[in-house]
Amino acid sequence: MKNLNEIDGKILEVGNKDYRVNLVEDLTRDSDDLGQCCYRKSYISIEARLVDTPEIMLEVVIHEIQHALNDRFGLDKIEDEEQFTNQLAIAWATIIRRNR
Repeated sequence: MKNLNEIDGKILEVGNKDYRVNLVEDLTRDSDDLGQCCYRKSYISIEARLVDTPEIMLEVVIHEIQHALNDRFGLDKIEDEEQFTNQLAIAWATIIRRNR
């Protein structure tokens, strides 16, 4: 996968569980979330318009994968799981961008 816009429909294995990634038009229609992770149905949704802003899309994709990891490994019990996830996603995105 050379570009993040190729992630649509991909299956990612996260902690021995498969998650399907979907680019979704108007995901932000009902909330401000640019991405969502559904643990029960094992999918990750990403706002489709983020294809035009790859740096933000990278952070959102990593953010949602981190939520899946948190769920699989019991890290969702952390007091402020959303802040923890966001900081890790930004850190990973920075590492990836700087080491292409």
